[in-house]
Amino acid sequence: MRNYLYKPYKTLFIRILLIMMGSSVGKAASQTWDNSSADLIWSTPTNWVSNTFTSGDDATISNTGLPSDPTTITLGASVTAGTITLSNTSTKNLTISDATFSLTLNSGITQTGSGANIISTAVVMGNNLALSVSSGSLTISGAVSDGGSGYGI
Repeated sequence: MRNYLYKPYKTLFIRILLIMMGSSVGKAASQTWDNSSADLIWSTPTNWVSNTFTSGDDATISNTGLPSDPTTITLGASVTAGTITLSNTSTKNLTISDATFSLTLNSGITQTGSGANIISTAVVMGNNLALSVSSGSLTISGAVSDGGSGYGI
């Protein structure tokens, strides 16, 4: 009879454990650009403060990693990001560009700086996107697609 009493508690414990694991799985980390390798390539891990950029992470790019005006960051590989925040607080201008690789966005782009920023690489929507520009300008001049998923901006 003891096995019958034990089994419901074991099942409950496993369910609670799975719920707890699910609450932290899938959340994007927030990464900050610092260009410490000085190569201006997004896919170089050491160009991020944490020395890593995992697919789906949120990205913040500010004046700190922008050595000149204008600055062009090349993807160097296909990249997937959650939200990109462009917070260049002066009038430094940034271009994110790559003729070979695409940028997949799962959430959107927020611009809080006063620079004129350009994304001139192909953009693939990984979900519905939110674009927010509080100052400055943001131009997306690369092709934008939803990968046939029916997402919108």
